[in-house]
Amino acid sequence: MDLLESSTRTSGDYSGVFEYDGETSFFYLYGQNEEAEHKIVDSIHIFSGEADSIISDVCVQWQEPDERVGLFLNGVLWAVYNLTTGKNLGETILT
Repeated sequence: MDLLESSTRTSGDYSGVFEYDGETSFFYLYGQNEEAEHKIVDSIHIFSGEADSIISDVCVQWQEPDERVGLFLNGVLWAVYNLTTGKNLGETILT
Protein backbone atom coordinates (compact mmCIF):
# COMPACT_ATOMS: atom_id res chain seq x y z
CA MET A 1 0.00 0.00 0.00
CA ASP A 2 1.44 3.35 -1.06
CA LEU A 3 0.17 6.56 0.49
CA LEU A 4 0.85 10.24 -0.11
CA GLU A 5 -0.82 13.03 1.88
CA SER A 6 0.10 16.71 1.81
CA SER A 7 -0.95 20.21 2.74
CA THR A 8 0.42 23.46 1.32
CA ARG A 9 0.84 26.64 3.33
CA THR A 10 -1.53 29.49 2.37
CA SER A 11 1.31 31.48 0.78
CA GLY A 12 2.18 28.44 -1.38
CA ASP A 13 5.89 28.40 -0.50
CA TYR A 14 6.00 25.25 1.65
CA SER A 15 4.16 21.96 1.92
CA GLY A 16 4.12 19.28 4.56
CA VAL A 17 4.17 15.88 2.83
CA PHE A 18 3.69 12.41 4.30
CA GLU A 19 4.85 9.51 2.13
CA TYR A 20 4.59 5.78 2.76
CA ASP A 21 5.95 3.49 0.03
CA GLY A 22 4.79 0.22 1.56
CA GLU A 23 7.99 -0.22 3.56
CA THR A 24 9.08 3.12 5.02
CA SER A 25 7.38 6.41 5.81
CA PHE A 26 8.72 9.95 5.99
CA PHE A 27 7.32 13.39 6.72
CA TYR A 28 8.90 16.01 4.46
CA LEU A 29 9.05 19.77 4.48
CA TYR A 30 8.87 20.57 0.79
CA GLY A 31 9.89 24.01 -0.52
CA GLN A 32 8.39 25.65 -3.59
CA ASN A 33 9.91 28.88 -4.84
CA GLU A 34 8.90 31.42 -7.49
CA GLU A 35 10.96 29.75 -10.21
CA ALA A 36 8.85 26.59 -9.79
CA GLU A 37 11.79 24.70 -8.31
CA HIS A 38 10.64 22.17 -5.77
CA LYS A 39 12.85 20.51 -3.21
CA ILE A 40 12.85 18.57 0.02
CA VAL A 41 14.04 20.98 2.71
CA ASP A 42 14.01 18.45 5.54
CA SER A 43 12.76 14.95 6.34
CA ILE A 44 11.72 13.06 9.45
CA HIS A 45 11.64 9.25 9.44
CA ILE A 46 8.27 8.19 10.87
CA PHE A 47 8.37 4.37 10.82
CA SER A 48 9.43 1.33 8.82
CA GLY A 49 7.47 -1.87 8.28
CA GLU A 50 3.82 -2.66 7.83
CA ALA A 51 1.42 0.17 8.47
CA ASP A 52 -1.96 -1.53 8.81
CA SER A 53 -2.74 -0.32 12.32
CA ILE A 54 -0.56 2.81 12.25
CA ILE A 55 -2.00 4.79 9.36
CA SER A 56 -5.71 4.18 9.13
CA ASP A 57 -6.18 7.98 9.34
CA VAL A 58 -3.55 10.46 8.04
CA CYS A 59 -3.80 14.25 8.27
CA VAL A 60 -1.22 16.89 7.39
CA GLN A 61 -2.33 20.21 8.84
CA TRP A 62 -0.98 23.76 9.15
CA GLN A 63 -1.53 25.65 12.39
CA GLU A 64 -2.61 29.28 12.05
CA PRO A 65 -0.87 31.53 11.12
CA ASP A 66 0.88 28.92 8.97
CA GLU A 67 4.03 28.79 11.11
CA ARG A 68 3.89 25.05 11.88
CA VAL A 69 2.79 21.99 9.96
CA GLY A 70 2.05 18.74 11.72
CA LEU A 71 1.58 15.11 10.80
CA PHE A 72 -1.28 13.39 12.59
CA LEU A 73 -1.71 9.61 12.44
CA ASN A 74 -5.00 8.36 13.90
CA GLY A 75 -5.45 11.75 15.59
CA VAL A 76 -2.03 11.69 17.31
CA LEU A 77 0.66 14.25 16.47
CA TRP A 78 3.73 12.31 15.26
CA ALA A 79 5.89 15.07 13.78
CA VAL A 80 5.99 18.84 13.32
CA TYR A 81 8.01 21.42 11.40
CA ASN A 82 8.17 24.87 12.98
CA LEU A 83 9.16 27.36 10.28
CA THR A 84 9.53 30.22 12.79
CA THR A 85 12.08 28.52 15.06
CA GLY A 86 13.48 26.04 12.54
CA LYS A 87 12.93 23.20 15.03
CA ASN A 88 11.63 19.90 13.70
CA LEU A 89 10.28 17.28 16.06
CA GLY A 90 9.61 13.62 15.37
CA GLU A 91 7.36 11.23 17.26
CA THR A 92 10.11 10.03 19.62
CA ILE A 93 10.70 13.59 20.83
CA LEU A 94 7.00 14.28 21.33
CA THR A 95 6.29 11.26 23.54
